[in-house]
Amino acid sequence: MTNSVDERFQERPGKVRATCHIMLLVVEPNGKDKDGNDICKAMLCSNMDINGIIPKWIVNLASKSAPKQWFVDC
Repeated sequence: MTNSVDERFQERPGKVRATCHIMLLVVEPNGKDKDGNDICKAMLCSNMDINGIIPKWIVNLASKSAPKQWFVDC
């Protein structure tokens, strides 16, 4: 199995890295906005193990909102 971790981000003592078993991102064109800029729809599906001791209910709560933060208007 290959290590897909970016070498610029070294492991840190006391920190745990998550394991992403699979991640799928589907991006689909969705027309234009009012200014004529292209817009799209995105769907993210992932199966991750955060490899830590965080209670499952906290992980489930955060998993509903965290992916939305990954998509920002640049």
